[in-house]
Amino acid sequence: MATIDPQRCRTMAYLGLTVALTIAQAAVAQIHTARLIADLTSLPGGQSSRPDELTMVGPRVYFAATTPESGRELHVSETTSNSTRQVIDLVPGRESSNPRDLFALSSGLLFVADDETTEPRLWYLAESSADPVEVLALSGASSCQYVARPDGGTFIACTDNPALFSPRGRLWIFNNDPSPPLLLTTASSQWSEESLKWGTGTAFVTRGDGAVVRSDGTLQGTSATNVVAPIFHGSAVFTDGSYAVLAGNPDLQLWRVDALTCSFGELMP
Repeated sequence: MATIDPQRCRTMAYLGLTVALTIAQAAVAQIHTARLIADLTSLPGGQSSRPDELTMVGPRVYFAATTPESGRELHVSETTSNSTRQVIDLVPGRESSNPRDLFALSSGLLFVADDETTEPRLWYLAESSADPVEVLALSGASSCQYVARPDGGTFIACTDNPALFSPRGRLWIFNNDPSPPLLLTTASSQWSEESLKWGTGTAFVTRGDGAVVRSDGTLQGTSATNVVAPIFHGSAVFTDGSYAVLAGNPDLQLWRVDALTCSFGELMP
């Protein structure tokens, strides 16, 4: 009867475990190995093209990047063909259109970019189209936020900051096609950042003065609450579709906005 050498068994087990770990580490390294997709040409002085705002629409990844020839413009990387290119030079030459606030739609891409007059515009690039179309004219150092409606359409809340006037906020509903959006309301103050949210059948957004605007995508279904604490700190949507606002200075208060009546109720003093 053959005898078993415990030391040999331990050695063989150790070798087997070592081989298994080596294979596993090689597999993980292969999975996570980074590769250069495209070199957009370094700028003079060693500056990079600074790609950012990466936004996926179907098999494409859109982003803003800077090149010496075109300035900062919109680019796209095709994941199926591993090709990267500039979408369009909205401001020809080395001047930049500075694409920003990119948002993916089921039908394409929304983004803000300047035109040749350096005024910001909201652009729509259909997934089946090569060139974007202008959707809205904005003003000053504008910023936009978006929220998609599950049954179609997108709410767009943009703040205009014209040089000689006070900021104003405007809310639209966009049908995800080249047709002009419907203006739902205009606020006399800016929208609070990242405050546009979707509840149950209702979009909510907070004004800079503390009031909350709710809309179902129609003029008749758009209204505002009474003004509350003007220092906005954050917002969220409850499971029942109502809207929560954390606001106040110096004391924080949590408020709940009913989706149907657009009335405030204090939850946490």
